[in-house]
Amino acid sequence: MQEAAGVFERSGSALRYRMAGPGDGPVVVLGAGRWLDHRMWDPQLPALWEAGYRTLTWDLPSPRPCERRTFGRGLFTRRESERPPDAVPDVSVPVESVPIDHVRTYPMPVVKENLTVRGLAEALLELVDRLRAHRQLVLVGHSFGAQVAQEAAFLRPERVAGLVVVAARCLTLPRRPWPMSWPVPAHRSAGLAAVAFATRSVARIRQGAARAAGIDAATQTHAYTAMERLDKSRLTQVWGAGVAAVHPEPGYRINQPLLLVRGEFDRTSRLGRQARRWLDRDPRAEYEVVERAGYLANLDNPRAFNRLLLEFLTARHPAPRVRTPRP
Repeated sequence: MQEAAGVFERSGSALRYRMAGPGDGPVVVLGAGRWLDHRMWDPQLPALWEAGYRTLTWDLPSPRPCERRTFGRGLFTRRESERPPDAVPDVSVPVESVPIDHVRTYPMPVVKENLTVRGLAEALLELVDRLRAHRQLVLVGHSFGAQVAQEAAFLRPERVAGLVVVAARCLTLPRRPWPMSWPVPAHRSAGLAAVAFATRSVARIRQGAARAAGIDAATQTHAYTAMERLDKSRLTQVWGAGVAAVHPEPGYRINQPLLLVRGEFDRTSRLGRQARRWLDRDPRAEYEVVERAGYLANLDNPRAFNRLLLEFLTARHPAPRVRTPRP
């Protein structure tokens, strides 16, 4: 099984990635949800590999520790982070068995990070080109990762063979007639995120998000653990980027096969409220509800989620049959 891993940066947008699976299999790209990381897809990877698919998982690397100034004698004293950078494999050269957790957790020094959904989508598309994944892709994403997947399909539809959106709002649905439903302008999203989180401690934010993540205690623990790597400013930044990503496109249609998935007890995402409009707009859209699952349906009920995902993939973008040699 070929593997490649690293951190890829493009114009201030950075992605931490790992590619693994059969070298000749169709590529399935899996984007992590808001405030989560690649580990959320661990229950899906073995099933995808066994079915003949190659996987590219990505998430946001932890931000590089910035210089802090503390009061010292006389003037401010500068204190540098003690965390050293690690080596990053060349993105164009597959390497054997590089655990993604051992890859550098923050990107190369960025002059000014530009965390936007569109920037991440452009970086993702360039990354798959550099990894020589030249065939069409199936893009799978949860919440924030699904927003990036939608944007990538919007920018380069010819590269996308299918789209799986889990617990995420639609970025391109036209506005409703009443102003209260209109999306927040991009220039205001960061300020709204800061105001929303201003009176909350980082522990309270993590605890609230973890409780809403799923109905299973293990799922909630997973979500809280994933968020521990992010400080309050990073949580706010990611949330603001997701809010700012909405851009209504009245004449736009997703013409690729589209699977919308939400958990039965998901009260966090807007997918349940938007699903009907999405199905009415896009001719090849399907909508499935995972029973006994919440916001992170793939973790609450991985068996049911894997069945839905593999049924969609085998019907819309099948992997080549693997012939088992006879003894």
